[in-house]
Amino acid sequence: MNVSKTYSFYHIIYRVSLIGILLLIVSSCAMLPEAEQEAQVDMPKTYSSNGLEFKYPGNWTVQDLGNHFATVESPGNAIVSIFGNMEPSQSLSSFAEEYQEDMKGGMPGFISVEEKANEDGNTATTGQHASLSRDFTISVMGNPLLHKRRFHRVQKEDEVLFVVTQVAMEDLSKVKPGFDLILDSLNINSS
Repeated sequence: MNVSKTYSFYHIIYRVSLIGILLLIVSSCAMLPEAEQEAQVDMPKTYSSNGLEFKYPGNWTVQDLGNHFATVESPGNAIVSIFGNMEPSQSLSSFAEEYQEDMKGGMPGFISVEEKANEDGNTATTGQHASLSRDFTISVMGNPLLHKRRFHRVQKEDEVLFVVTQVAMEDLSKVKPGFDLILDSLNINSS
């Protein structure tokens, strides 16, 4: 085989691949979420499915994943994930570790995640509710953005729910009332 023809073939494949990757990046940038809006907690909606109930801001959307699993998304980049029917003996810290590992494993190569070594704190516990926070930075093509992720373990009667709230730090003040609305109204009816 002629070396110059082989080199030319691989060079063309490389250039086509590079153009494809650049088009993918440009198209994904065109689909960035819109700017974060204030959570409409004064116009809440109610979610109820198979005994899982909560209120959420009027301008957010819910995706029912079944069996006490749901996600709630703001118009921007905030997300609340609710995990029901969890093992009652599982600790908040072990759930948080598993969640973080799963998230790291699912990131595409051009996105990197750097977790803050020191947690922002103390595990907060009130009654049947415990929570802890972990800040992390997502870098897309070298542009870092600090995020706040908070893990909650909520016990309602015999059921344990884990709730994860996540948002870019710059949008936290806009969505925190929405996070609070969901957490304060979260309920399980086992009947």
